[in-house]
Amino acid sequence: KKLDPQVYQDCTTPTDGMIITQNTVFCPGEYTIPNGISIGANGVSLDCNNATLKQGNPYENEINGISLIGISLSTVKNCNLGDYRKGVYLESATGNKISNIYSNLDSIIEGIVLTLSTDNLINDNSFIGIGPGFKLDSSPSNTITNNFVRAGVDSGDIKDSDNLIIYNNNFGSGGGAGGGDFEIRTSSSINFSNNIVLNLIWPISMAFAVL
Repeated sequence: KKLDPQVYQDCTTPTDGMIITQNTVFCPGEYTIPNGISIGANGVSLDCNNATLKQGNPYENEINGISLIGISLSTVKNCNLGDYRKGVYLESATGNKISNIYSNLDSIIEGIVLTLSTDNLINDNSFIGIGPGFKLDSSPSNTITNNFVRAGVDSGDIKDSDNLIIYNNNFGSGGGAGGGDFEIRTSSSINFSNNIVLNLIWPISMAFAVL
């Protein structure tokens, strides 16, 4: 669920194309950010403070809401995202924490996407709508825990990503044609445990995968 914003004496108003290079707390509110926001330094924290960031032209381009490319040991939390191709995008990213991200996926295509990224913690996020909530490609050794997904296409889409920990999540169908299945392909040593899986046509769809 959405979190109530906290009151901070000093907060920052998000701007289009903003690059975060130090610990930052956004001011609560709703903002149109057509080109998204990037984390530009290792070891920094972005607390959106329940601010809502929207792209403004849904589905018309490949813009990501918040990007971490080549970033390590940073935190992104408490963000409401809409209208982006990918809500949070990690590429070649290591040891980051993504938590308390909320999106109605009717206005976003993919929730959290990892490419070539390892040892990240994805926890306490909520995605409702078309999905997938999570998409991993060539991203081993990540942890996905305590998340809530109601997706009409796929709750999760995992490819070529070994040694994952996926536990204590709540996955279910949002009523779309795909049925919200959790798809795992060409991956091995997946710890898939203590998850609630509801109303999925194919709860766990595996192709050349080993749990």
